[in-house]
Amino acid sequence: MPAPWPDDFRTALGLDEAALADAWLHRADYQPHRVPKRKPRRIGPKRQPKAIKKKRRPIDEPHPALRVVQEAIRKKLLKRIPLSSAAHGFRKGRSATTALIPHRKSAAFFTVDFRNAFHKVTTAMLADALRECAPIIKPDWVPPLVAFTTHRGRLPQGAPTSNGLFNIACRGLDANLAAFAQTRGFAYTRYADAVIISAKVPLPTSLQREIEAKIRTHGFPLAAEKTGYTEPRYAHPVIMGIAVVAGRLRVPRRQLDRARAFLHRARYDPAIPMKVVEGVLGNVRGLLGGLPQRLLKPYRELLTSRNLWVHPRRRRLAPPLTPSTSSPP
Repeated sequence: MPAPWPDDFRTALGLDEAALADAWLHRADYQPHRVPKRKPRRIGPKRQPKAIKKKRRPIDEPHPALRVVQEAIRKKLLKRIPLSSAAHGFRKGRSATTALIPHRKSAAFFTVDFRNAFHKVTTAMLADALRECAPIIKPDWVPPLVAFTTHRGRLPQGAPTSNGLFNIACRGLDANLAAFAQTRGFAYTRYADAVIISAKVPLPTSLQREIEAKIRTHGFPLAAEKTGYTEPRYAHPVIMGIAVVAGRLRVPRRQLDRARAFLHRARYDPAIPMKVVEGVLGNVRGLLGGLPQRLLKPYRELLTSRNLWVHPRRRRLAPPLTPSTSSPP
């Protein structure tokens, strides 16, 4: 029986026939998980977490053999496909901060979020998007690519290829909305499933509805509870946890308070890894170029409690100091 993929597809991935055959047998083997979207808040080491309703996100973990092929697809093929300059999610060197930079001096902000974005990318939608990626993706590569990277007819949230494929599926949407914004003098960016359009003048309701209709045309339903319109003359817009104040990006005071409380909690809870702590502080560092004094003191206390120090030039955590190791200058 011939293999369901051409020889040049296997060569492009740099894998042998056995690895592809093993992944093909397990292409439908995913381990489902449901992880909480938000963790219960707890301030200090002794206070009990507040009882809040936790929403859970479905995660589909691929079989290890399938994951090997998906990683090869991500590194050898998906990274080579050009994306719109308006796409800032899941891309190296880009973040929510870079997505908001073009909107800093706008007078009106319209934000739209997709509902269940990954699961709305169907196999047919993905196949059409991949066919538009020639010559990087050859037409006879599309069927095996779709088979290796989809689950139950949609993009699985949890596969290493899903982030890149989601951006590829949104290339048509990005081109459409970017042209729409350019002709009207608007600014347009997209961070993952969050669309941001801003203007120097107020946006009428008719234009907002037109933007929503364009997004639905590309197959993405909208989350009405996350769709909003803001004008800075009435209130400072806070988008993706970042505030736009007088043409500058700021960290909201509430977010700084939560980060400070988390540092205090991590100081007394050794089970919280430093990798998680650095992730919480990453957005603050990216916006301010460092930690403000409000966070710097509890951060240093946390490092001292765990016998760690930060390299003065590399700004990376160093291993715990031992009695025979001298302190850094």
